[in-house]
Amino acid sequence: MSEISIAASSHRTGLSVSTIRFHDDNGLIQSNRNGGGHRRFECAQIRRVSFIIAAQKFGYTLP
Repeated sequence: MSEISIAASSHRTGLSVSTIRFHDDNGLIQSNRNGGGHRRFECAQIRRVSFIIAAQKFGYTLP
C-alpha cells in the first residue's frame, strides 16, 4: 500500500494543505497517521478529492 504526505496530496490536487485537512477533518476523505502523527493518504483518497473538485465545478456543494 502506497501512501503520500499531505504536502504531496496538496501538490497533486492543486488544493491548499488546509483544504486537504478540512476534507479529512470533515470525513470526506480519510488519512492514516504515521509514527510521528503526520497524515498520510492512500492514492484512492487523492482520487476521491479529484472527484470532489470535479463535482464542485459542476455546481455541487459539499453537503
